[in-house]
Amino acid sequence: MNKINFVSRAEVEVSGKTVSASGSPTSTFQNDVALAVYNGTGLSKLDKIVLVDSTGAEKDYSTSLTFSVSGNTLYVQSTISISASYSIAKVRVYSGTKLYFETALSTAVSVNAGDSVAVTWSLTVSMSGSLTGYTFYMDAFASTLFSVLNGSATASALNVSTIRNYVYD
Repeated sequence: MNKINFVSRAEVEVSGKTVSASGSPTSTFQNDVALAVYNGTGLSKLDKIVLVDSTGAEKDYSTSLTFSVSGNTLYVQSTISISASYSIAKVRVYSGTKLYFETALSTAVSVNAGDSVAVTWSLTVSMSGSLTGYTFYMDAFASTLFSVLNGSATASALNVSTIRNYVYD
C-alpha cells in the first residue's frame, strides 16, 4: 500500500510576534490531486492567501505570492496590508475559487488597520509504501506537484502516464 502525506503549515508575523500551526489539505485539494494523477485535470496554481477572523469571516488577502522550494517542501510567502482591526484565527490558501488549504492558528493574532502581516505558508509532501520487502518511490512527484501549484506546469504533468514509478530491492 502506498501513501502520500500532505502537511500544510501557516506562519503569521506581525509587529514582531509570530504564530504558526500545522494542518491538512481540504478534500477539494485531495480530489484535485487525484484527478491530476488520473486524467491530468483539476489541479491548478495557488493564487491567493486569505486571512480569516475569529468569526470565520474572510478579511484581508494577497494575490502577490512568492514561491520557493526546499527539498520536499513548497513555501509561499506574502505580505498582507490590514484594512481594519480584528483577530486573525485562520489562513486560507486558494486556487481560483477552490479552497485548497485552511490552517487554524494556535493562537489568534490581533491586528489593526494599517498593520502589515507577513505570511509564510508551506506544504510538505512525503511518500511511503512497500511491495512485500521492496520500497516504492514515485520519482519527481513532489517537485512536479510544486510546479503545478506555482504555475510553472499544468495538472497534466502529474498524469500517471507522465510520472515514473520505480521499485528498489
